[in-house]
Amino acid sequence: MEIDIMKLKDREIKALLFDMDGTMFDTENLSVIAWQEVSKSLGFEVDPGFIVSCMGLTSKLIKEKYIKEYGDIVPYEVFRERELKFMRDWTDKNGVPIKAGLVETLDFARKNGLKRGVATSSMKQRAMYSIEKSGLLPYFDVIITGDMCEKSKPEPDIYLLAADRIGADIKECAVFEDSHNGIISASRSGAYAILIPDVVPVDDEMKAAADMTLGRLDDIIPYLGERPDAN
Repeated sequence: MEIDIMKLKDREIKALLFDMDGTMFDTENLSVIAWQEVSKSLGFEVDPGFIVSCMGLTSKLIKEKYIKEYGDIVPYEVFRERELKFMRDWTDKNGVPIKAGLVETLDFARKNGLKRGVATSSMKQRAMYSIEKSGLLPYFDVIITGDMCEKSKPEPDIYLLAADRIGADIKECAVFEDSHNGIISASRSGAYAILIPDVVPVDDEMKAAADMTLGRLDDIIPYLGERPDAN
């Protein structure tokens, strides 16, 4: 039976907004491998903590951080080109690694009239490649990418734009995030912020920003609509 208005705690939820890397797709782990393998091939090693600190940032901010930390060793453009090639080659061979529960959550949302959107710090070309390659493009009503906003996560702009484009008040949106910058962005926007931990260690600030923390995406399904303990 379809539910006209979905409820999450005391909110009416009309849209689900998803971060991409680490939330929809298991690409954060792949990114760590890519950075490490490419840096070694170029004669240096990137600290894993530095890689984690870049997660959830736009390409512009990652470039600034890289240049400050490693720019005297290998130019960013050289490193970035090889890192992207590593990711593309792996994806072309193995497909996009879809996170557990994503398809089930999208199916549930579509069946029950919830709008679906993506809000990713990745640039449009890379984001669309991953989403199209995954076969999930038809599920989404809007896709907002990092080059569409002047301010990146942890600022709330990308989620506010996604809510506007999808036609819902931000308070009517549930956001799924895995990174520090992402969950802070979701919280600041006023959306219902759901943390699905991935590579980034969960710290106290992330815990405070999250309205709910779940193990996998489709763990949300019992909370949409009337919950078992609602009465």
